[in-house]
Amino acid sequence: MGLIEEDRPEEAVSELRRSLAGDPDFLDGHFEMARCLRRMGQYRNAFPHVDACVANLPEDWEALKEAAEIRFLAGEVEKATPLFE
Repeated sequence: MGLIEEDRPEEAVSELRRSLAGDPDFLDGHFEMARCLRRMGQYRNAFPHVDACVANLPEDWEALKEAAEIRFLAGEVEKATPLFE
């Protein structure tokens, strides 16, 4: 079981930062970082990570859903709405 599933997002963020420092194009790492930051309520810090996923995987419904949820939770409803369409 991983740190995210164990509800230890702070520790997961530390590991993901190290991983992304070594490979900034690691999209799964960006996706998991966005999820962790969302769980921690750090929505704006999640933007660059979820945006990297959407930019590289524009048809991926999971990335679009995560991006929309994060934008919505951050109060950016106008930016979240097109992602749900």
